[in-house]
Amino acid sequence: MRNLTNFPKKIATYLFVILLLGLLLQSSLYLYLNIFLPYSNVAENVALANQRIQIRTLAENLCSACILLYTLGHIYLVYFYHKKKLPISLKEIFSRFVLHILVSVLCVVPFALLDSLFSGTSIFIGDYIFPLRKMAIIWPVLFFIFAFACFFRKSRKPKAEE
Repeated sequence: MRNLTNFPKKIATYLFVILLLGLLLQSSLYLYLNIFLPYSNVAENVALANQRIQIRTLAENLCSACILLYTLGHIYLVYFYHKKKLPISLKEIFSRFVLHILVSVLCVVPFALLDSLFSGTSIFIGDYIFPLRKMAIIWPVLFFIFAFACFFRKSRKPKAEE
């Protein structure tokens, strides 16, 4: 049973690492673009503009794929907890989601600050924060799904044998 209860925690950790890798990859590619291919240089060269758009699209797609894996993985975890009848601690789930939020913000914000430092403008900060705005919708939904599963399990009474 110990291996069974460790499985969801390991999966949640792997999912979180996938999310962080997506956020770090997108942020680092954005920083690269804004420092080495700034808009002022790209405006005159169509080839550089196309390269910038392709790299930006790649970064957004990779980050979106990581966010999708994170979300679907957590939905699977709810199903796994329910199917295997494992205990769900609402306090542990809440602390895990708060940790995910804080670490994700700490992964993205330094890139945005570095970009504003190097480029001399803060107009690109919203680009870095955009994945977090996506997650601002996903995290509460996932938390309420876990909370619903927790309360649903507690409210269900075992059937009396006749």
